[in-house]
Amino acid sequence: MSTYDGTFQGKIAKIVERNDGSGKCDIYYGGPTGDGPGHGHIVVDGSDAVHYWRDSNTSHSNYLLNDAKKNHTKI
Repeated sequence: MSTYDGTFQGKIAKIVERNDGSGKCDIYYGGPTGDGPGHGHIVVDGSDAVHYWRDSNTSHSNYLLNDAKKNHTKI
């Protein structure tokens, strides 16, 4: 698993490549070091398609997009 530091929407971000063969990356942003209290979370695949998005400072049940759910958009 590789981890990189970066930014997303002007906020500190931590990018983590998954090692599960899916080709997906987790992007954590908005917390003190990207992840941590108040962070947002995005999951993207190798073609940059977004599969999950939860904004920073929201609960895990308040996602913006979640392909794993039948009705995957919740906005």
